[in-house]
Order: sequence, then C-alpha cells, then structure tokens
Amino acid sequence: MADLRIVTAALAATALFAACGGQPGADGVSPAGDMEATAPAAEATAEPAAASSGPSLADGVYSDEQAERGYLVFRDTCSSCHAASEMQGADFMFEWEGSSVGRLYRMISRTMPDDDPGSLPQKSYIDVVTYILQLNDVPAGTTELTVDRERLDALIIES
Repeated sequence: MADLRIVTAALAATALFAACGGQPGADGVSPAGDMEATAPAAEATAEPAAASSGPSLADGVYSDEQAERGYLVFRDTCSSCHAASEMQGADFMFEWEGSSVGRLYRMISRTMPDDDPGSLPQKSYIDVVTYILQLNDVPAGTTELTVDRERLDALIIES
C-alpha cells in the first residue's frame, strides 16, 4: 500500500513537470544540471533491477523532520504552480511505478522550479522528495534520506 502511494507521488511529479512546460529527454528526465549533470545519459537514467532483499521504502528511509522541511520547501517554492494532490494518487503511481527514488530526485532537481531549474540546494530537493514519500504514506524512520545515488537508485517505487 505504501509503495503504491510512492508511485502516485512520482506520477504527480511528472504531471507537475509537464504542467510547467517541461520538455523531458528520452527517459522523461530533463538534462538540466544537478549532482549528476556530467554523467552519461544512459547511466543517469538507467533503472536498477529490483531486488527483494534490497532496501525498501517500507523500511523508513526518511525522518518526519525531513519531510516537514520538504513540506516547507514545497509550500514556499512549489505550491505557486503545483498542488500537493498532484504528488499522490493513482495517476502519480501509474507514471512512476518501477522507477527509483533516485530518478524522481533527479527529475525534480533538474527541472524545478520551472523558472530556475536546479537552483535549490540538494538538501532542499531531497527534502521535497521525502515530503512526496510522506504524502504517499511511506512510513518515516529515524534517519534522514541523503543524496546518495546508489541508495536512491536502490529504492524502487512499487505498488
């Protein structure tokens, strides 16, 4: 159930991207800069194979405090164009199921805000991702989610 909510959040992010006039690349992620701006396109967009023994979003991969910071960033930066309801639900899940949290992070950090993509600190982008996870009832844990590509790419959005 929580994984379904994650996918819904990711779909909403895609809808948000499209609503703001985004022009995604072949994989749906804009090539605008972020921490991996110099990575080859195939590497930046490849999805890892889901492993049942790997990390899971159900394990509590972010803290409530981090999601609260993400809410504040969303409220102050994103809500002028996007409603929180865009980041949750079946449409969001339809778009993002099978993708990684890393891909969601890269899409948001490379394309938002629409008027100045990539302008926020990495910490703000990862906090917004945790807010999206929280919107989709992914359980919080005690540690914060960090911008660790390997870890983010290992967290798969599933229904």
